[in-house]
Amino acid sequence: MKKNVLILGLLLIMVFLYGAPIDCDYFNVSAGSGDIFDRIVLIRGKVTELNNLDLGETPAHGSTPIVFKKDGCRDCLFATHPDSQGNYEVQLGRGKYELIVMAPSPPQHDLLAPGQKRQIDIRESGPVMTFDINLKLPQ
Repeated sequence: MKKNVLILGLLLIMVFLYGAPIDCDYFNVSAGSGDIFDRIVLIRGKVTELNNLDLGETPAHGSTPIVFKKDGCRDCLFATHPDSQGNYEVQLGRGKYELIVMAPSPPQHDLLAPGQKRQIDIRESGPVMTFDINLKLPQ
């Protein structure tokens, strides 16, 4: 019995130490990688609040964090904020990303508008891609 518990404990320690495999090329990049800049895409666009109580449809401002999470990589998170006109830019490595926009203070709500695309695939895009984001504020 003690032997089985010991083996189970060792297996759990190995799982926690090594974790799940990371599908992220971040760790495989070296200074001599000639194609590194070909693997970076500039994503830019406009963030719009569709239902602002005072202004109706209006550009979102800097207090709204925009997060891109790379598929298959729990810790590959990239964040940006829109400027005062609602414009944003972020540079990402080629891949597929989930878009996450939550209210920055409690209670947290998903702010993406119904019909807003929640995934972005930049594996085959050019060096610059436009991706506009529509938000629906909680009422």
